[in-house]
Amino acid sequence: MSKVVIAGDASGTGTFTISAPNGNTDRTLVLPDEAGTVLTSASNIAQQSTQNQVSFACVLSTDQNVSSNTWTKITFDSALLDSNGFFDTTVNKFQPTIAGWYQINLSLSMQGSSIARLITRIYKNGANFRMISYNSGYTSSAAGTGSFLLYMNGSTDYLEGYGYPTATSPKFKSSECEFSGFLVRVD
Repeated sequence: MSKVVIAGDASGTGTFTISAPNGNTDRTLVLPDEAGTVLTSASNIAQQSTQNQVSFACVLSTDQNVSSNTWTKITFDSALLDSNGFFDTTVNKFQPTIAGWYQINLSLSMQGSSIARLITRIYKNGANFRMISYNSGYTSSAAGTGSFLLYMNGSTDYLEGYGYPTATSPKFKSSECEFSGFLVRVD
């Protein structure tokens, strides 16, 4: 049989009490075969709730015809995943209500003729925030993809995906454009 040893801290004066429950049912306390601290429901440990497990992934439902040499907001109107309803497909923007650091991903693919370049950007709060990619030298199709971390304040901050094609008759491809992200850390 294993030994049970209760040892007090030599410098402490507090009392360690083990109380039986007020009932007629026998209870057994089973400790894991691990060294370290045992956590209880009263422990002061920050736990990520399912409410804070934010993630989204949106795509175009149809090809989006756009103008050449013009910044165009991408109409990500179909949510593959939107765990908290923070992506509004009617206005094509991500606006979380949980403050923290987010991993954001944007991938655009376009077709057209005489393609000279495709620039992809994330707009934050309606203004140019970060260039994701700059590609040039294509003929009939082009793609740009990238990701980064950024802080969102959980109230007014929102993000949108934009593209700037230089081509004849450019269009963003529905099956190849995606805007996605997830909460990395709550602040």
